[in-house]
Amino acid sequence: MAQTHLVSIVNSKGTATDDATAANVSVAGVTDGNLSHISEDFIAQQGVVDLSSDCKVTAQGTPDMTVNAAAGTAYIQSSTWTQNSNTLRYYRDVCTIGASGSELTIGANASGSTRIDQVCTKIDTTVTGGGTVDNTGSNVASYLVVVGTPGAGIPATPSDHLAVANITVANGASSITSGEISDVRQKAYMVDWQPINDSASYSSATTYSNTNTTYAGVITVGSGGIQRYPIGQKITFKQPTDGRKYGVITKTTDTTITVFLGTDYDLDSEAITDVMISSAKSPEGFPMAKSKWKQETNAASLVSLATPGAATWVNIGSLSIDVAAGNWEGEYFSSVYGNDSSGTSNKEVFATLSKANNTEDDVDWTSPGRSNALEDGGFPLTRRKEIEISSDDTYYLNEKSTVNVAFLIINAGTIIRLYCAYI
Repeated sequence: MAQTHLVSIVNSKGTATDDATAANVSVAGVTDGNLSHISEDFIAQQGVVDLSSDCKVTAQGTPDMTVNAAAGTAYIQSSTWTQNSNTLRYYRDVCTIGASGSELTIGANASGSTRIDQVCTKIDTTVTGGGTVDNTGSNVASYLVVVGTPGAGIPATPSDHLAVANITVANGASSITSGEISDVRQKAYMVDWQPINDSASYSSATTYSNTNTTYAGVITVGSGGIQRYPIGQKITFKQPTDGRKYGVITKTTDTTITVFLGTDYDLDSEAITDVMISSAKSPEGFPMAKSKWKQETNAASLVSLATPGAATWVNIGSLSIDVAAGNWEGEYFSSVYGNDSSGTSNKEVFATLSKANNTEDDVDWTSPGRSNALEDGGFPLTRRKEIEISSDDTYYLNEKSTVNVAFLIINAGTIIRLYCAYI
């Protein structure tokens, strides 16, 4: 049986076909379609190319009922694309305008209620689907204002459109100022994010109120979650209230994933869409500052415990840290004093990090210090170690002295700190 093979580009130019015998090869010019499919292979989410300027909407220097939309390039997902469809996924939308910008008129509002309009850049699919493109392409990509319903919130974004700004139009407004323009542009993400074709929904959320506040949540997914969502992968998704969020997958079951969301994001009880995961070290858009992915507790002032007893583990000042499930690079720094006015014995003072407030459960977390009988005995104690837990837990910083002391004291500045090991 004869075979036909299609090669999109040969030596960067042309389309070649052959039959099973390769007796004939013909080369024609490369098409715009060939090239657009190459570019879409590197895009994982619609948006603008440069967030600093592309398609940015601003008020006029002297505000009136118009706004300016800047020139720019955006990728807009085709409404007819489906996964594995082998059809064009993203349109490359280039809005080229005059030096003064593209002036858009915002309609009057005499309804008695506030109205929200949405500025979009759009692709005219009646042209891309076979219509006639003019010499400048100005009839393909354009800006328009989607007029909202008074009192009804933000209007839905039409298919083959990309929202770039929301405009709050007060009843009786005579001008639009910068404060009434909400920039909703997002950056077009590259393929270091892998889209997941899955249903996802809110299950539960947890707040960890240590010295810094962090968040985690459980998301319900379709069966087979263990295979689709490996532990340690970075994840991003959208929710209506706060838009795009980022996290790290710390636990999976067949139908749920647990996500640590750090300091900047929490999981709201609402829809979850546009889920993507990445194994890249620093995927585009993911906040890489370690401070955003740590849990920390510290002692703001000196705390002490009278007559703690000899060789007895105690937890001074209830110093502890609530730890989310996951893999953590843990450490503590403390200065512990054993105050003994009698001066009769040498003193050893210890600190340890433990899952109970009166024990040592891992000697690798224990740090010792020693002084002679004539000294009160103050010791800087520290340890670093990895923690891996499959469910939330609490760790306590415990102390003990080998002899009876009047007071066991920890100084201000004592810190328990854990960094997410997946970052």
